[in-house]
Amino acid sequence: MPVKPTRRIQLTGKQLKALQGRIKERRLAEDDWQIVEALAETVECLNQAIAEKDASLGRLCKYLLGAPTETAKNVLKHIIKEEVDSHKPKAKGHGRNPAVAYPGSDRVVIDHATLNRGDLCPRQSL
Repeated sequence: MPVKPTRRIQLTGKQLKALQGRIKERRLAEDDWQIVEALAETVECLNQAIAEKDASLGRLCKYLLGAPTETAKNVLKHIIKEEVDSHKPKAKGHGRNPAVAYPGSDRVVIDHATLNRGDLCPRQSL
């Protein structure tokens, strides 16, 4: 089981963007070193979790984001049921229409220079 970071630092989006800016400019403040150290601990914990192969992707997501309490299936039960009931059954067929389905169109025959109807595929090896 991966070791959890010993401390937890809460950062807002603005604070994180500001820290990233200071890192790019190579001018970290004294307080920034605690944040960088905590980030390094977090990366180490994640590497341990992945290396142990005990943490599945689902466990890793739960570890990072917490367990989900709501699912679309449970929250949208009545909506999903209405949509399923309102849909028409799928029509049978393969999706192709015959030439007679296009009235008024001209039939064009294009002959191939080397292949004829019924010939084997030239790339097929026997």
